[in-house]
Amino acid sequence: MEDIQELLSRVWPEWKIIDRIGKGSFANVYRAARTQEYIGTSYSAIKAIRIPHDSSEMESLQAEGMTDDQRYSYLHDAVTNFSAEIKTMISVRGYTNIVSIEDFAIYEIPGEQVWYVFIRMELLKPLN
Repeated sequence: MEDIQELLSRVWPEWKIIDRIGKGSFANVYRAARTQEYIGTSYSAIKAIRIPHDSSEMESLQAEGMTDDQRYSYLHDAVTNFSAEIKTMISVRGYTNIVSIEDFAIYEIPGEQVWYVFIRMELLKPLN
């Protein structure tokens, strides 16, 4: 499995992961910090979605008899679907009770048919 901090550094080198704050079926969410001169440290939540989710998903696609081109097309469609989700998140930015997206990046690992969708959003504080 890839080193998430190393991958994140390729798209947002100024952001450093502090810890993982959540895990879902498709993504991990991390608390990240950026320190800037004169401003200090700011924090965000970064959702990291790996496509395919893991190596077993790729093995399953291969077992179904998909060629390299078919797998690439299938996985690329999944990336496109997440792009549509990002567009929706941007369209509702600023609405009450909805986490605001701050930035996003899609990174393809060269030669591996693996993508990461990074969504940087406001870091909310628990009410308790």
